[in-house]
Amino acid sequence: MLTSLVPSSVACPAALVSVDCGTVTMTLYKYVSDCDVAATVAEGWIKFTPAAELNDPAEMLPAMRDEDVSRSLERLRQDGYSEEEYAALQAQYILLRRLDHPQAMPVPPREAASARLRRPAFEWNETLRADLEATMALLSRQAGVFSVSRRSDSLPMWSHYAAQAGGFLAEYEALDAEFQGDESRVLNRLAEVRYVDEPAGVTFDPRSTDDLFVQKFSDWRYEEELRVVLPVSEPPFLGSGARALEFATFEV
Repeated sequence: MLTSLVPSSVACPAALVSVDCGTVTMTLYKYVSDCDVAATVAEGWIKFTPAAELNDPAEMLPAMRDEDVSRSLERLRQDGYSEEEYAALQAQYILLRRLDHPQAMPVPPREAASARLRRPAFEWNETLRADLEATMALLSRQAGVFSVSRRSDSLPMWSHYAAQAGGFLAEYEALDAEFQGDESRVLNRLAEVRYVDEPAGVTFDPRSTDDLFVQKFSDWRYEEELRVVLPVSEPPFLGSGARALEFATFEV
């Protein structure tokens, strides 16, 4: 729910910051650049930006360390998928299907899925690396990201995202109730961004992709970002990727 839209001249942090810890509701903020954008926000529109167009050039560029990848494949060939790993594999399939990956294939039973890893086609080589990199590029185009912050008082964000402090601040409540996740474990979920010095790499362990959309370098920690990821191809997206939500009230 959008509760208020505040111009920069009256954006007093002490007046804006409020979190109701007794419920699922939290207050989050979106820095807005100009009056036209502010008008669409006031009408209840939010924009999901393709991950490939975000301002962090490291988004969706996970490390693929040969030693880690080979070790994960060797372990899975020996032990097979655990129940937890198999559940992550099923969620991974749902994610790829929702994001229109052309090679998304239904997951076979756990024993068959484990046996498939023992085929020569799953040897880690340049061909498989290229396939994975192509998948990451597709996901970064097909996944839209809506970002908000816990902070209303960040001068760098006022500068970068709100027309050098000439824009607006949108205040949202109950986004966590609106976006509660789905079987993909990634989409339609309000998630905290994890800030790390060295992002975890992608391996054959299907759980390694869980943080793909919510992991950033520590340099961005000051943003205290939360985000929602949705497919840009799914209704009710319009034009550049805005999605209509029925936010109840708007006050200035």
